[in-house]
Amino acid sequence: MSLSKVMLISTIVILAGVILLSGCAQSQPAGETGGAAIDGEALLQDRCTQCHTLDRVMNKSESADWWEQVVTNMVGKGAVLNADEQTALVEYLSATYGP
Repeated sequence: MSLSKVMLISTIVILAGVILLSGCAQSQPAGETGGAAIDGEALLQDRCTQCHTLDRVMNKSESADWWEQVVTNMVGKGAVLNADEQTALVEYLSATYGP
């Protein structure tokens, strides 16, 4: 094998390793936030509006238990929220749209 082929293969292997390691460094297990606060309002804007407008939310004045049931129901229908995000969203909804 020529020296140029060896160099090319070595470069590809090194780049692949760097890409894999950088991806691992950025990922977190589901449900962990690394200590960072989760913005419930941003979750509401980003995730909930994937399927519907916020009119459904803005016209409500409900308890934390009610909001928890709604969020759980939405996750059951496909909303992408880990456990910490669900908690943050329920806290935001009950504080902002509570009784």
